[in-house]
Amino acid sequence: MTEWLGGIDEAGLGALLGPLVHGAVRAPIGWENKFPVREALRDSKLIYSSGRGLARMEAAVVSAARLAGWNGNSLVSLLRFLNCSPLPLAPSCFDLSDLPFPLFCEQLPAPPVLRGFKVHARVTLPASFNAVVSRFNKGQLAMMRLYGLMRLVFDPEESGHLVVDKQGGRNNYISFLFERNGNRLVAPLREGHEVSSYMIGLAQVDFSKGAEELHSEVALASVVAKYVRECYMLRFNEYWTSKVPGLAPTAGYPSDAPRFFNEISEAAAKLGIERETLLRAR
Repeated sequence: MTEWLGGIDEAGLGALLGPLVHGAVRAPIGWENKFPVREALRDSKLIYSSGRGLARMEAAVVSAARLAGWNGNSLVSLLRFLNCSPLPLAPSCFDLSDLPFPLFCEQLPAPPVLRGFKVHARVTLPASFNAVVSRFNKGQLAMMRLYGLMRLVFDPEESGHLVVDKQGGRNNYISFLFERNGNRLVAPLREGHEVSSYMIGLAQVDFSKGAEELHSEVALASVVAKYVRECYMLRFNEYWTSKVPGLAPTAGYPSDAPRFFNEISEAAAKLGIERETLLRAR
């Protein structure tokens, strides 16, 4: 009998500016019935593009943190609870300590603690991103971050099911799972374009295409990752628009990031902020 469900997803892997963020959720069976922001349990991209999307995402992330036992009242406290370690940071365009909280909601939900519920996030800023991809490719970096979160939410000693939004086009994850689970037997159930599934001990892990549309745990992990990235991008844009008059904000993706970086490059040089701490190498 399955005892727990889990999900992992990322936000910002294809961006050139701002952080890459991974989110992870582990929950007991039936947790959705206790979750106060049910409309947020879908793909974060769809929520973000809807009216008051950021407010819904913030409410969902705070709800998840409350279910997991967070009792703080600041953004820094929330990010620390998620294991994001937001301070200290350099350059200061990524320092979130002076942002108000809540950022987007007028009133935040406060559900009671739910035993067995966990929520985590990992942030990779451009300097760390560039340091890793100078030795490995972007896909390998994503898998490294994925493994860090798997250690927190995946337990092969308990019957459970973890679903990960598929990492690029790869279909075979046996060696990745074998090496990172103490050389424990990894039994493939199926491997294909849509989903690759494995049993490790008592638990199943799926790498599934479009997982956030099919699994509430992955959808919430997606929302966590997207919300944390948006907090950093809010600070990033506020910082640089205060330094460069008339500068339009950016979402940090390739269609607009070169324009934004070119417009801040002179100010960044005067402030002694190096290119590698702002712009990803790939």
